[in-house]
Amino acid sequence: MTPLETDFERRGFVLLENVLSSDWLCLLQESVEELSLKKAGTRSLLNTEWCTDLAHHLKTNPQINALLPNNAKAIQSTYFKKSSEHNWLVSTHRDQFIPVKQQVNHPSWTAWTEKEGVTFVRPPIDVLKSLVIVRLHLEDNTVKNGPLRVVPESHQIERADLVNDDLASGLERVSCMVPQGGALEMEP
Repeated sequence: MTPLETDFERRGFVLLENVLSSDWLCLLQESVEELSLKKAGTRSLLNTEWCTDLAHHLKTNPQINALLPNNAKAIQSTYFKKSSEHNWLVSTHRDQFIPVKQQVNHPSWTAWTEKEGVTFVRPPIDVLKSLVIVRLHLEDNTVKNGPLRVVPESHQIERADLVNDDLASGLERVSCMVPQGGALEMEP
């Protein structure tokens, strides 16, 4: 196991620099500017050709791919454009919902909801443990523009019902400063 893989397994997240070339950055910046957003973001970018191409491209990055499960497949791509007009505070939480094609009747798949016409569900913990989030940064992320804060090793807490401040009570929070073109790869 490489030091990167060891760190990822232990802490549940890693910061990666230079994931996107300047060409990819330009393409992505142009593509998101062309989005006609009704709100401050969308969870439906995998419906676009450029985003599907990006997902395939990311799997060719050795650092990202080393941390992905075998046969990894992109299941969701989200874009949020925070600004002084569209901004919100996000409390400590676990990403626990995934998009699915349709609702099924099973006791371990719970809390069904719909967002942007897509069905979302909280899957069993073993499904959540198989997921990896790759968060790309189209601009430098600094203390001044609201970095994502993570709780190291919280991915190892088995109970899926621990959310918000219950999850992080007494635990260290780390601000993730990701440079433009970098990525934050994490387990939910």
